[in-house]
Amino acid sequence: MNISEFAYFNQLKNQLANTREELEERKQHYLSWVTDLDQLKNDYDVNTIDELASVLNNGDDDQKTEDIKNALLNNDENYLLSNMKMLNNTDFQKCQSLREQVQELNHELTEVEIFYKNSAIPIIDKMKKSKMVEVTEISSSKNSSDTILHFNFLSNFTHFQEFFSKELYVDEIIKDHLRKQEVISMMISEDNYPNEYDMTRIEDTEEDN
Repeated sequence: MNISEFAYFNQLKNQLANTREELEERKQHYLSWVTDLDQLKNDYDVNTIDELASVLNNGDDDQKTEDIKNALLNNDENYLLSNMKMLNNTDFQKCQSLREQVQELNHELTEVEIFYKNSAIPIIDKMKKSKMVEVTEISSSKNSSDTILHFNFLSNFTHFQEFFSKELYVDEIIKDHLRKQEVISMMISEDNYPNEYDMTRIEDTEEDN
């Protein structure tokens, strides 16, 4: 199974791409405003860049004022995007928020990729390759990394216990499904919480790393 088949992974990738695109648009809009020095001087009612830098630094004449002046004169994007809270500009504030969202989405995407590649996919592949297991359905949530499988187990409970040694389940429920030859449901998840499925496999990626 390929990671691109998981809905949540695709959802995160799309969300990250859209957030990056919005960030770039906001960034360009903000930079076009903050680098218009004539307009800034007019807005703050000053005549020179030195005066503008001083006003933006609450009238202080220190290294920060010099840094602000140099950033304005040299169009220093990194500085202008990170150190100009005093401007109280909507686009600047939105850029900060979007940058945080990008970092969070990147982190979540990395964690999810680890979970799928190191946990969910190997478990699914193992089940698909076994002659005792007939996987009938695989589904993944769009809101979390939880992965749901439905399958038939074509052997007895002893073999079931050996094959699913790390899963959580109630013996009698599984025995009843096997006796009736019913489909068994299983959730592979990073979190242990009550759910509607017959079995749960908990994979703690943070602990593994």
